[in-house]
Amino acid sequence: MIVCSTADAEVRAVELIQDCDTYCTGLNSFVRQGNLAIETAQAYFNGETKFMSETFVEGGCITKENAAEYINSGVLLES
Repeated sequence: MIVCSTADAEVRAVELIQDCDTYCTGLNSFVRQGNLAIETAQAYFNGETKFMSETFVEGGCITKENAAEYINSGVLLES
């Protein structure tokens, strides 16, 4: 059985991936979203008036092979 899931980038979900052979999760990093919101607000209060109508943060697919990299990156939520 192959399981795919999104877990909103929680550390515990990514730790579970390290213990499985056929599991992955999508990265939906609230840390990255929050950082972008703060950067946008700072730009606004510093006089910026032109913004894109949509902004996106980088996603990702977290697997057993790259789970440790994501855990140590600071983009995951602590459980």
